[in-house]
Amino acid sequence: MDNWLTLSARIKGLAKAALLYAEMKSFCPTDIQGGEQLFQQAQQVFGELETFALRNSERLSQPVNMSLVSFLENNRDLFQKSDGDLTAQLIRTKSAIIVLAAFESELSYLLSDSKELMRRRTELAFVHLQRCIVVDEEFRNKWKNAFDTNEPACERLGAVHLLHHGIWAFKVNAIGARTDLVFNEPLRDRDIDLARKSSEGLVLTEWKVAKEPSDIEDKIKEARRGADLYREGALAGIELTGYRYLVVVTKGQATTLPPDELKDDVVYRHINIAVDPLPPSLESRR
Repeated sequence: MDNWLTLSARIKGLAKAALLYAEMKSFCPTDIQGGEQLFQQAQQVFGELETFALRNSERLSQPVNMSLVSFLENNRDLFQKSDGDLTAQLIRTKSAIIVLAAFESELSYLLSDSKELMRRRTELAFVHLQRCIVVDEEFRNKWKNAFDTNEPACERLGAVHLLHHGIWAFKVNAIGARTDLVFNEPLRDRDIDLARKSSEGLVLTEWKVAKEPSDIEDKIKEARRGADLYREGALAGIELTGYRYLVVVTKGQATTLPPDELKDDVVYRHINIAVDPLPPSLESRR
């Protein structure tokens, strides 16, 4: 977000400079210089957008990535220097700045969208969960006990941790309806109302325990089958509909996980939570 806010401010500043240039040009058509500099600035911004897209593709949501890729692919030729006369170059400069301003508005909206905020909160919750296990012995022991007990025990601990970050996690039952992870009961209207009042939103999660590394692949497939059962209608404004989280709980850190998968406009995220991970220094040597 810091990177984007810097880029956003630069695009807005460029648009203001273009308006000032146009206003001054209307008074003194032959004396005002600066059109060439405006185009050079627009080219630099376009290059920075390419860098932003490349550096952040793994962290940005699908709609944001799609918007970035579409803009860069469709407008690349516009930001190439023209061999035409000054009038043609000014027309190109005007067009370049207009599309930049329009794109800034679109991407700022996507990045501030409630679902994007939900997604970032969910990702943070999982990172925080794993780090708590690493540094907090009491916390780690709770998770080790849950791991030795059963999957519902891990589900409950995970759901409470996500709620601490403002995320109300749920799973689906055999008929594809929302089910509360803590009480293992269907989410009723009163629960949905409570989720609306007390959290940022609802997120579908499927938790599986893999006792052995060789079990991970099968457990992820099992979690995917469970997530695919989801049939409830989306709850506008409070449900993260574009992402489903498949969480596999293991003893040690999983060395490999399948890549995230996009199907029917839904991203299936694969998350590993290790209840007894090696310290980072030892993990790197493994």
